[in-house]
Amino acid sequence: MVPECDAWFAPPDLLADVQVGMAVYDRADAWVGRVREVRLWDGRGAALDHDRATVGDLVEALGDREAQPETRRAGGPTGRHFRIGGAGLFAPDHFATPDQIATVHRGRILLNVPCASLPAA
Repeated sequence: MVPECDAWFAPPDLLADVQVGMAVYDRADAWVGRVREVRLWDGRGAALDHDRATVGDLVEALGDREAQPETRRAGGPTGRHFRIGGAGLFAPDHFATPDQIATVHRGRILLNVPCASLPAA
């Protein structure tokens, strides 16, 4: 009898590899911007990676809305995500979620979606 093995092949958590300052490209390999903020908070009561949790994660856990990061106050995504700074002077920031990451390699993030499908900040 072969043991149940679905858990053995869980997809990697690519958001854990995302860091502020990394370059972000969309699925057409077009420049989107640079990572401004990484949000590891899952909204269920705990930061997912204690070594990389941000001050914003702790503040959200404690519930002080005024001290929360700009993305949360502005009504951005409430789950795990990262914020991408706009690529131009007047370009808006965007949000991306872990499921939109294709690869993270050598300081470069490649998304599996076009930039136009990312929600603006």
